[in-house]
Amino acid sequence: MGDKSSAFDDNISNQVSPIIVENYSEDEIERIINFQDKSAKIIITDKQSHRRVYNNRIINDLKKLYGYKCQICGMDFNDTYGIKLAEAHHIDYFSSSNNNDANNIIILCPNHHRIIHTSTPIFDRDKIAWIYKNGFEEKLIWNLHL
Repeated sequence: MGDKSSAFDDNISNQVSPIIVENYSEDEIERIINFQDKSAKIIITDKQSHRRVYNNRIINDLKKLYGYKCQICGMDFNDTYGIKLAEAHHIDYFSSSNNNDANNIIILCPNHHRIIHTSTPIFDRDKIAWIYKNGFEEKLIWNLHL
């Protein structure tokens, strides 16, 4: 943004890396942050729906067993935020395996759950680790049931 100086420049530079900001003009940044989506809506359609049917007690029991902590990183949202937040992930996706057995479920924080769904690593049961496409191996730090 060069030599221009304004309250906008001062405010944004405190929040965003200058390297990112200098790639955009002030007008471009204003357009991005003030964009209004007038197309947003909910459309109700008639369609066939699919519903997962399984015994949720298995998942709840595993969450309790691990104290609602992520088996990969140990994140405990209760310590920081005062909430019990953990998600169950089916190692072999339930949608294709219909396997809801405890030995097919791990307990994860939302970040690791999203990482696994986005990057689709392979779970190595011998190593008790996720193997990512880039070669990174991430072992479980908590394992009482696999």
